[in-house]
Amino acid sequence: MVGCGGSGGGGGGTPRPTRTPTAGTTPTGTTPTGTPPTAAATATVTPTSNRTAPPTRTPGGGPSILPDICNIGRVTFRSQTGEKCCIAADPVLLPPKPLPGEPNLVLTNLPLGPATVTIDCYVETFVPLPEDVPAGPTGTCETLNTSGVRPCDTIDASAAYGSPPKPITIFGGVRVNLGDIVVSALPFLLDIAPPQNAEVEVPVDMTFTVVDPETGIAAPSVALDITLDVPQGEPPVFRPITKRVPIHLDPCRDGSDAPCSREDNLNVTGFKAQAVAEYLSYLPAGPVAARITAQNLADPPRDLDFRYMFFVVPDANATPTPLAGSAATSGDAGNALFVPTPTPTSTPVEP
Repeated sequence: MVGCGGSGGGGGGTPRPTRTPTAGTTPTGTTPTGTPPTAAATATVTPTSNRTAPPTRTPGGGPSILPDICNIGRVTFRSQTGEKCCIAADPVLLPPKPLPGEPNLVLTNLPLGPATVTIDCYVETFVPLPEDVPAGPTGTCETLNTSGVRPCDTIDASAAYGSPPKPITIFGGVRVNLGDIVVSALPFLLDIAPPQNAEVEVPVDMTFTVVDPETGIAAPSVALDITLDVPQGEPPVFRPITKRVPIHLDPCRDGSDAPCSREDNLNVTGFKAQAVAEYLSYLPAGPVAARITAQNLADPPRDLDFRYMFFVVPDANATPTPLAGSAATSGDAGNALFVPTPTPTSTPVEP
């Protein structure tokens, strides 16, 4: 992958400095403007005790630094000036060592100076916009590519593989090659229910599949928390309460009698999870923030921390469940949801 500096464009940061290299000189590791890059980003997949993911073979194209499991890649650029952008790219645009005439991703009109680049891949057909990157044109990286790229999406997803931020310095008037990139397997999610931003009725059935493409998942690390607003007092005051929801885990492995992925084609290992708390049968109407966490079995382990929203719609036939006290704060102990009273002693309300 190649980055090109520019003196304008973009947004969300401080004004870009201008810098023109001295005529006849080229900064180390760069190629003069207009000259096709001689190398693109190179990546090595971190080996594990189970297997090392092979390079992707994209139909009609060459190998990619992204493994076979990846349908699409995400490149995130963050400048020291504060400007940030994201672009979704076909894996074919990220070859390990591009041959002459082979397509590769070129970002352009970037702010000059130090920056970082991060590459992730997803099994979905879209990539999510990072939380720190602005939505819209200001958060979409400009590229010289006219096909195989598109803006990042506002729907969230968890990456199957990812790299740490790679430091790079952008100079004016030159193309700067990204160099070697290490892409490692990450724990990620499949088949989340309720889906993001969905409207659901009670009882709420929460399920998800957590997997890893290389090492598998540490079962004790898998957890589900929900945060919701509960009315208290008269007139009611809504306060957030966080609840750890007990879950049941069933092991799964693609290629076995209990596959993890719907098409049994991702070659992943993990668990199918289902919430077992009856508390979910009488959630109050309103938004619910869900948080799913897990770790894989790599050394060191890599983390999943995925958050999303769904909405519980009012049930006309439901009987309100009274909650003790006139104020609510966060709390949890076992299966009891604590709604504190005005006194120092908390009164547990059992699901």
